[in-house]
Amino acid sequence: GTGPLFGGALRDLFGTGSAFGAMAVMLGGTAFVTLLLLPRDRPEPATQQRQAGPGPDPAVPFRTLIRRPAVQASTLFVLLTSLGFGTASSWLAVYVISEEGLGTDSALFVGILLSSRSLITAVLQPYTGGLADRMDRVMLVVVGLGVAGVAQFMVPLVPHNLIRTDLFGDVLVMAPWVLAALLVAGLAESLAFPSQQAIFVQIGRKVGMASIMGVNSMGSSAGFLTGSLLGAVVKTQFGIASVFYFAGASTVVGLVVFVILMRRAAEDLAGDAQG
Repeated sequence: GTGPLFGGALRDLFGTGSAFGAMAVMLGGTAFVTLLLLPRDRPEPATQQRQAGPGPDPAVPFRTLIRRPAVQASTLFVLLTSLGFGTASSWLAVYVISEEGLGTDSALFVGILLSSRSLITAVLQPYTGGLADRMDRVMLVVVGLGVAGVAQFMVPLVPHNLIRTDLFGDVLVMAPWVLAALLVAGLAESLAFPSQQAIFVQIGRKVGMASIMGVNSMGSSAGFLTGSLLGAVVKTQFGIASVFYFAGASTVVGLVVFVILMRRAAEDLAGDAQG
């Protein structure tokens, strides 16, 4: 959450190269700390695995895995929602800085937008997570990401009143209503994400945790990449504002697909709960 804020401030103060340099240093430092401090992961002997009791088969072939309705639901959902998020996130900086959008030329404001959305999602999840244990998880996902999709759709439609504030000896140009829209998106995502992850864990108990994580990571990466590329096509054909309309619509489509496939997967997940 703080990364975009830090990177935006570096860009405005010292130029674009400083942000990439800081990223390289941080990634290298993270790799070094991981190697130095984390214990090595040693697989348990087969005898200990048998004593632990039966569990999901960790070697389910990919073709078998992807045929399961529950896996299809989670993977397509992640792909489509990542497509919407990737589209909006990739083009938010262009929208804020360029004259075609807000025309602020403030990378720090871009960082504030992205960080505020991520941080409010992180802060609220310990509280909204409890709802996922007491309420219908599919309903929470639909409500949360539905509101988040609408908030992304509204970014070009809210008032674009600009406020200039002195910060770090320079001028920070902010659009409060755009910030409010992304705060609403972050709040709504904090409602959806714990339920979404709980559903993935439930599926993982059936097919293997690492297997479902790998397939969903594939869907997330593919969606983010596709969203960035499709955002470029949409921007070229229809203008920068249309990128956010496309992002919001993609999220809503992902929710519809998720609900349909989760209904097909209900028997599969019920069997897991009974086991």
